Amino acid sequence: MILNKKNWKPIIDEDVLKARLTIIADTLEKTVSQSENSLMVGNTGVALFLYYYWLYTKDDKYLEKGNALVLEILNLNRHPFYQQHSLCNGSAGFMWAIDHLISNGFIEGDCNELFSEKEPSLNTLMENDIKEGKYDFLHNALGVALYFLNRRNPRSITYIESLILELERTAEKDIHGLKWKSYENLKSGTKEQYNTGLSHGIASIIAFLCKVNENGILKDKTKVLIYEAVSFLLSLKSDNPNINNESFFPSVVLPNNTDNDHNSRLAWCYGDLGIGIVLWQVSKILQNKEWENMAINLIIQTGSRRDPKKTSVIDAGICHGSAGIAHIYNRIYQHTGIVAFKDYAIYWLNDTLNKAVFTDGLAGYKSFHPEKEDNNWIQQLGMLEGIAGIGLVLLSSITDIEPKWDECLLLS
Repeated sequence: MILNKKNWKPIIDEDVLKARLTIIADTLEKTVSQSENSLMVGNTGVALFLYYYWLYTKDDKYLEKGNALVLEILNLNRHPFYQQHSLCNGSAGFMWAIDHLISNGFIEGDCNELFSEKEPSLNTLMENDIKEGKYDFLHNALGVALYFLNRRNPRSITYIESLILELERTAEKDIHGLKWKSYENLKSGTKEQYNTGLSHGIASIIAFLCKVNENGILKDKTKVLIYEAVSFLLSLKSDNPNINNESFFPSVVLPNNTDNDHNSRLAWCYGDLGIGIVLWQVSKILQNKEWENMAINLIIQTGSRRDPKKTSVIDAGICHGSAGIAHIYNRIYQHTGIVAFKDYAIYWLNDTLNKAVFTDGLAGYKSFHPEKEDNNWIQQLGMLEGIAGIGLVLLSSITDIEPKWDECLLLS
């Protein structure tokens, strides 16, 4: 097993948390989505949890269920039009997961044998996305690129180099730095906006460029792009958020960069917390002490934000719920050793446990969807909004097993 147990420490030891984790594991071991096999929403994310939970418990029933899910999805993935191509909902996410499981010793296999014929077509889809400005991490080019970046072979490096050049070409330059229009906003009919978040926005571009730079690909070019993108992002930072708008960064930016709404949620997907950890990543890779201090201060100041009306924390999922918040605080605590981050993580872990209140939910949980008029609360198995993700976060808080799975969230 390759996972490093020296650089990760448990932060909590509570029976109630372990009991909830067991309920989640047993629910997932017995439950399978009939229609969704993706990484973020479906059975691939479930399998990822089951492998990590097996590593913790050494109970082979979880390993066997994980293996069964992977083999079933592998068979489906051989069909030419399997789902979509995205990291979130499609083949790129599944391929990333298989590469992750093989690289970390959970399963045996060879991605060259499994996916070499599929990769050129996947690259074509990635190229088409980025040429149209569809860089979106969860749904378009950058998520696909994460898989290719991990392959680390001459062909995949060529793919990444082409992507970076196209990302450079599609960037817009203003007096503050570089920015990219949000395709997600354009798709929804809201034109000319720039998304700042980690799920769909400029923070994800910066995080990905950091990973490319760290891998030694186009280092000079990516360094310039990172500096320019961070400069633009920092130009949006409010010096003194008022009492009603407690975030420092807006979720989206209008073309003139004025009168932006700084009332952003506290979450992985949007807001100060995701931007803060990306800024910390940048500071370490480019050895910028000023940005490191800025990142730490930014994340520390998010710790006082606990009012549900102002944080928009309604459910427990990773994407925009309490588990995702807890995990980011845990991740930055493991990096820095700052006790305040551990305390923040434990607060949101307890909040996650307190949200397991649904008698008709999965392991007590449901995901909140305000756009659904008939029923806002739905059952979710998956990693991004469901109990597989909640389980991974809880597991990471009680064990010394490094949660390398969070690379697919741009957190490692």
